[in-house]
Amino acid sequence: MLSIFRYQPNQVTNNNQTITMKRKFLFLIPTLTMALHSSAIAQEVHPALKNVAAEIDTSAEYVTMNKLSGDLTVLSQYLQLILDTARNNGEKIPATLNAHDLLEVIGARDIKAIGASSTKQDNAWLNRSFLDNGGSNKAIFTLLGAKNQDYIVPTICPAGTDLALQLQLDLRQAEQLILQIANMAGEGDKIKSNLAKPIPELDITTSQLLAKLNLRVNIAIDLDANDFIPSPFGKVGKPRIIARIDGVAWMWEIIGDKLMANADVKFNKSEDNGIITYTLPENITNNPRMMNYAPLLVIDKANNHIWIATTPDFLKLCQSGQNTLADSPEFKAAFQGLPAKATSLGYVSKHFLNEVADKYKALAAAGMLGNDYDKAKPLVDRILTDITESDKGWAFALNRGDQGITCNNRGPLATKHLEYASSLVPLMLSYRRRHEYHRNRASKRNRHGK
Repeated sequence: MLSIFRYQPNQVTNNNQTITMKRKFLFLIPTLTMALHSSAIAQEVHPALKNVAAEIDTSAEYVTMNKLSGDLTVLSQYLQLILDTARNNGEKIPATLNAHDLLEVIGARDIKAIGASSTKQDNAWLNRSFLDNGGSNKAIFTLLGAKNQDYIVPTICPAGTDLALQLQLDLRQAEQLILQIANMAGEGDKIKSNLAKPIPELDITTSQLLAKLNLRVNIAIDLDANDFIPSPFGKVGKPRIIARIDGVAWMWEIIGDKLMANADVKFNKSEDNGIITYTLPENITNNPRMMNYAPLLVIDKANNHIWIATTPDFLKLCQSGQNTLADSPEFKAAFQGLPAKATSLGYVSKHFLNEVADKYKALAAAGMLGNDYDKAKPLVDRILTDITESDKGWAFALNRGDQGITCNNRGPLATKHLEYASSLVPLMLSYRRRHEYHRNRASKRNRHGK
């Protein structure tokens, strides 16, 4: 390619150096450019990245894909060097612990490729990330639970809910992972013995408990638009809270009565068709300080659910299945472009984001943010602008699919921007340490009159 250029370094015109090219080769520039561009477009995606490309938006503003075989090799080498260096400096690290096997045990070697994309959408960013692990169902990936689960929390909280969170944690295969790591560390027999010890309160061993634990935690908070309570930030909508924990109601039959008997407050207990309900005495719920809250705990043994709610009326509303968050236009708009099923999810309403911004402005106007507020004001103002710029809420979904793990979110920043922000953390921490150091020195001087 370079042979088509002919240079005349000695040619000088008006003291400006020029480079000339034989005219007969000039037509090759656009031809060559088009050829290179065409070959780049036609170039096929590496086989290890095809699954990634299918799960992200390759036409987005920001796209990144990476085949991890080389990265894992380097990571293994550096991790081994760290272990060896620690041993050589007197650290008690078992000889059986090595980087290659450790990465294998935790499942890192099953990861083939990763990728991410960020698409600008309605003054927000739709971010898609994918980790190709070949559909691995071992090691740390088992903790995420079954793939493609239905959303639960949006179907049990009412439309208008401001915060919703659904988290899955499956510990039924955790013992195998724990023992593999313990064996590598030379602690296998000790850990195995501890896992075999009974838990007195449950009358089962730790190993048996882990084999039964498959949890899903659903939590939702709705700020009542018609009822307000005072707070340090001014009046806010009265929070109505619902929580449903799936997978541990069986445990209540063993330890529930013991827990309630040892509680500082004597709860009222009732049972109807296998559903146990605990409520606070009226002399407590009628206290003005309770602000009409009447929290209750409900154990549904048949469905293996534990419910917690701020009031019986709110629990009834959430169990009705009517006018739910899942059916609301606000929720659907925030989840547009995110998967229809997932292992875990998060949701923040536009109303809540506006509330945060409004309360911040009120505190700033009242001078309640401290003497150092002005130093951070431009940054905080920008953050508050970004989180409220879109007319939709935020959403997050983590899903375990047939080929790997997807992590999709809709929010104020692109994944690329988060990478930039993370690089600033050490700088910010360094500034904070310097600031505290000088402030402490000044404080000491003032105390000693110097």
